[in-house]
Amino acid sequence: MPEISPKIKNVYLPISLIGFAVVLMLLGVLFPATPASEGEHKTLTFVFAKIIMYGLVILLGMGLCSWFGYPFDPTHWSLLQLLAVTLIAGAIHSILNPLAGDMITTIICLVLFLGLVGYFFGDDSMTSLIAIFLIFAAHAMVAFLLMPLMRMILA
Repeated sequence: MPEISPKIKNVYLPISLIGFAVVLMLLGVLFPATPASEGEHKTLTFVFAKIIMYGLVILLGMGLCSWFGYPFDPTHWSLLQLLAVTLIAGAIHSILNPLAGDMITTIICLVLFLGLVGYFFGDDSMTSLIAIFLIFAAHAMVAFLLMPLMRMILA
């Protein structure tokens, strides 16, 4: 089997996943699945604010990991890969959840999430474990703390 180019793995695949996630998030804002969710995302600002918040939280987490002796080398590619995994799993979950139900959506996103983490960080098991923790921590921080805070400020 031919070896995949590092440029594809480190640059093109994460950027295409981020682009696909942004398109899915924009579709979720423009065409909400339920009428109750229309007021939830008033503007497209929330989509871009969410992307920026995820990036900052992941960057902070990577800095803390480096401080404790678990560096993600090279940092810029690892940040791009972590952001891609986080955004695509969250976007697919938000799009599929109203359509397929919570259990099926969670299984699909978990398989996608673990597959992408294994692909990007499968060389070292400790790095993979830390990547999983960082992504869950970033999602919890953004979804349950930063986005509600931003909604309160903009309301």
